[in-house]
Amino acid sequence: MSTASVKNSPVLILLGGNQGDVRSNGTYVREELDREFGVVASSHWYSSPAWGFEGAPFLNAVLELNPVRDVHALLSFCLEIERELGRVRSGQGYSDRPMDVDILYVGQNVMKSDTLEIPHPRIAERRFTLVPLCEKWGEFHHPVLGLTQNQLLKDCQDSSKVERAEA
Repeated sequence: MSTASVKNSPVLILLGGNQGDVRSNGTYVREELDREFGVVASSHWYSSPAWGFEGAPFLNAVLELNPVRDVHALLSFCLEIERELGRVRSGQGYSDRPMDVDILYVGQNVMKSDTLEIPHPRIAERRFTLVPLCEKWGEFHHPVLGLTQNQLLKDCQDSSKVERAEA
């Protein structure tokens, strides 16, 4: 994907964590992303069980950013924020974390490199991602599967309980 092809594409990002003050970490991430890229909208926070491992419950929310010129620069920025907040990537699978920042979509663009796959490859199988997506972006079409987020949620095999977290 060329840099030119993403410059007018809104970006959807998932924030999530289950260690420490996740909401404060999320506020920090939102402020940093807004300063650097511009945040257009956000979902509420949702609580769900850990996915893929035994751990404390997670809080997750989706942010929409202004279009970006360089998705790899956005990825580097997100990984740096995760490190600042104490995220340690062990390479040993899923684990507890203070904050995870996943790029879900860059408009209708499709991209696969050694470091990034757009759209995120596990959106359709994760209720904790689809529920906050459906709050404001339910009619957004997955560029590969051709289904809206609402349709993906309806078809999702993940039966985890995802609830809006109290304010």
